[in-house]
Amino acid sequence: MELGGFKKIEKNDFLNQISAKYTKMTVVGKIEIILSQNEKGVEISVKTTANSDNVFALFSSPNDKIMNAFKNNLK
Repeated sequence: MELGGFKKIEKNDFLNQISAKYTKMTVVGKIEIILSQNEKGVEISVKTTANSDNVFALFSSPNDKIMNAFKNNLK
């Protein structure tokens, strides 16, 4: 997650949750990742929230930028 630009990465072992802040010049937001086990294996739920009150949000989704930063650096 650090490679994707995420900061203040926190994990909660009790809830199987990871959260982190994402701050770039044009995007400010956060990501929450929840891992849960089901009959097929492990399910990963990802939720992003971002501020959309700037001019850059008119051209591309801030949530998409956060999600792509996570997906493109998943290892």
